[in-house]
Amino acid sequence: MSGRDTSFYYSFLVLPPSQRRAIIAVWDFCRAADDAVDTQSDQTTARAELARWRRELDAAFGHGEPSTPQGRELRHWVRAFSLTRWHFDALMTGVEMDLEPRRYVTYPQLREYSERVASAVGLICLEIFGVRDGSADRYAHELGIALQLTNIL
Repeated sequence: MSGRDTSFYYSFLVLPPSQRRAIIAVWDFCRAADDAVDTQSDQTTARAELARWRRELDAAFGHGEPSTPQGRELRHWVRAFSLTRWHFDALMTGVEMDLEPRRYVTYPQLREYSERVASAVGLICLEIFGVRDGSADRYAHELGIALQLTNIL
């Protein structure tokens, strides 16, 4: 599924073209990594897929050559917007948390998961929007949690 196949895509149509394409590339990469793990029938294959997407992320950040269309496109925008690797790593850790199906017993546990799979994406978006002074980080962080909780509900 690409970002263009969801209602999420339409929210970015008003952005300038380069920001819109960057957001779509981030979305496509994150979605592909998450789907690759979620669609596996066994833990061994899912972990191998996650490792493959982590290598693809390494390549997108200049450590090798990306091998997927998502990685190649992301690499372009990582460079163009000087995107922060840490946010992508947080997201990949959240994807990894999905490998062990569980119910989160406490809100802090659920919040940690939500921060990784959703808030990280919001912080990446801020970088693409050019907001790098920290003024909106808290809002992006909390919005990510709220959207993830809504998605779960």
